[in-house]
Amino acid sequence: MKTFYFETLGCDKNTADTRAYTEKLVSKGLIEVENPNEANFVFINTCSFIVPAKEESIGTILDLTTIKKQNPEVKIIAVGCLIEQHMEAIESSIPELDGLIGVYGFDDNNIHKLFSLMGLEDITDEKVDIQEALPGSATGYLKIADGCDNHCTYCTIPSIKGPYKSREAESIVSEAQNLYNNGVRELVIVAQDITDYGKDLENKMSLPALLTKIAEIPYIWIRLLYVYPSGITAELLDVIKENKNIVPYLDIPMQHSENHILKTMGRIEDRDSLNKLLSFIRYEIPEIVFRSTFILGFPGETEEDFEGLCDFVLNNKIQWAGAFTYSQEYGTPASKMENQVPKETKEERLDIFMGKQKDISEALNTTYLHKEILCLIEEKVEDGLYLGRTYFQAPDIDGLVYIKSTADQEVGSFVEVVIESVDIYDLIGVVKSEFCK
Repeated sequence: MKTFYFETLGCDKNTADTRAYTEKLVSKGLIEVENPNEANFVFINTCSFIVPAKEESIGTILDLTTIKKQNPEVKIIAVGCLIEQHMEAIESSIPELDGLIGVYGFDDNNIHKLFSLMGLEDITDEKVDIQEALPGSATGYLKIADGCDNHCTYCTIPSIKGPYKSREAESIVSEAQNLYNNGVRELVIVAQDITDYGKDLENKMSLPALLTKIAEIPYIWIRLLYVYPSGITAELLDVIKENKNIVPYLDIPMQHSENHILKTMGRIEDRDSLNKLLSFIRYEIPEIVFRSTFILGFPGETEEDFEGLCDFVLNNKIQWAGAFTYSQEYGTPASKMENQVPKETKEERLDIFMGKQKDISEALNTTYLHKEILCLIEEKVEDGLYLGRTYFQAPDIDGLVYIKSTADQEVGSFVEVVIESVDIYDLIGVVKSEFCK
């Protein structure tokens, strides 16, 4: 039986794409393995959002091609954004790769090309039951669209993935149902900007209408990532309020807070509109938790701008804030701007920003002390100790809950936990039924 291994880099959209590849491969009778040295086929799903992501992707490819020294028969295939952007250069500079496929790699043409490379053309798609063959997970990613129409001045995504392209609602709801049938209980909905969903469809299906359909499936949690500020409407907030399985958590990529920086970034918001939006959301959904990402050291950013951004994050109580230093991406308008900020200044600001963010996260975590919260069990650490998350912690990017329990807890199950103490990012608690005051 042929085996395959997938190394996934970059964002949650890549995680969703990897699952699409995996389903196609499993349908052909292949078995997924956790060790690349045990695989007949090794895939690397690459990222090229910024220079460090490109470097990580290239480094991972070079590391995994060394497997050929021990196993010359292994096929190594690189897919995704880096390949789409730099296919010819990678093909000529890394000849150890056996195949290169860009974005939208699982469309019919590319899948035929892939299966031909792997010698799988004559195997039918009816070989196995997908739900039986794929390893179960309580969390699943559902990508509802690809591409982007926003054209921010620092970003290469539109040039890599093209214009915004929504999936048909029927296909999305069907996939959501299949994920639930396969044991997923937390559904994470992703796209480059999920609020743009449906604008390119003939029926103009909206995100609120789509979410209403998905929420009919009895998921415990439905989580929304990449919700652009300009697309957050009263109708969307009403759908979140009306459907208790849509968690009060919004990942809103704001990038900065200062007006002239936002303008040169090509963003349509300003500081005042962002403040009003966040206040409005809190008024409508008091228990809401915000996550956002910010770029530090964008061209023209002054010390005053940086201090303004830090104040903005503090005043708006953004519990989870990721940040990265501006990366001068070739071909983008921002790369040609004057007043580029020195690398040392950018890195210093990043350190200061994340230090301040630690204080914000820890202070907000303390508000959950002695409260009962529903948690998803994700991993058993040792006897009596488990790792989990609650509704305001997205997978992989936010904090965790360390859960104490003398009873055996099933990974993938949900339990009520009483929070006993907090760390900077994490919570520590005990299963409610075992809690002693």
